[in-house]
Amino acid sequence: MDPIDVRTWNRTVQRVMEFQPNIVILPWWTTFWAPADAYLSYKFRHNGIPVTYLIHNVLPHEQKPWDRILAKTALNQADSFIVQTEHEANRLKELIPGANLAVCSHPLYSMFSNTELTKIDAKKLLGISPNQQALLFFGIVRSYKGLDTLIQALAHLHAKGIKPFLIVAGEFWQDKSSLLNLIEEANIADHVLIDDQYIVDQDIPKYFSAADIFVAPYRKGTQSGAVKLALGFRLPVVLSEAIVDAAIMELDNYPVYITPPNDPIELASSLEIALRELEDSSRVPSRLEDNGWHELVEVIENMVIESDFPNEQ
Repeated sequence: MDPIDVRTWNRTVQRVMEFQPNIVILPWWTTFWAPADAYLSYKFRHNGIPVTYLIHNVLPHEQKPWDRILAKTALNQADSFIVQTEHEANRLKELIPGANLAVCSHPLYSMFSNTELTKIDAKKLLGISPNQQALLFFGIVRSYKGLDTLIQALAHLHAKGIKPFLIVAGEFWQDKSSLLNLIEEANIADHVLIDDQYIVDQDIPKYFSAADIFVAPYRKGTQSGAVKLALGFRLPVVLSEAIVDAAIMELDNYPVYITPPNDPIELASSLEIALRELEDSSRVPSRLEDNGWHELVEVIENMVIESDFPNEQ
């Protein structure tokens, strides 16, 4: 959908009105879509269809002065909200006092791991030696996600003779040249693969199956869908304290390594431990039982019930 084309917005409204849903759920994660979301929300509610926002982040991680105004304008048009952490619930209450909200943790994406692609075959597809330990950084590359910290951590590991391979899969939304320069300065270019593009669903298994460890060295954030993808693939995860949510804290005997943000030395230490423990059978990740999607469906159903089924015939 074009974020500034009112004709496109109106066609969307028309199609939804023909369908006559009990509720419309709109994802919210960036103020880029605020004008479209505000317009659509107003139109839906004006026609008797309640609107719920499924919120990833109330405000962008890299905020601009106008983001609070845009967020408030769009979110004020909603009837209810689903947020994924208590932190975001508090931010929403500050922005929209009295907001009708529910908290539901980001579920696991285990559906992508149902693949016959083996680790050896996946590494072969990416040109990585089957015996090479591989780290994965996945998703849109933005400054707050700390890829530079990871590159610096790898430089420390290489200096110690520990040389894992790094896969970076995701579209760059920050200056790429500075990161490439950092890789060259660290002399690790031959141990890094960068796939600078949006990764479509059917390609997800290729990267996660090839990886031995998932790394999320975020400077700041709330939670991470990419981490939930990694857990769905039963990968050990090394992540910063910035994105440790309640669901991760509740994991029992799962190889999760938590490190401070913006600290390449500590990140290198956590990676060294994680790499060493790959050979420890007691640390092999078990398949996680996740009821997150059932919980999310239940929350949505409750939102529908609260709306009194305005379009029920």
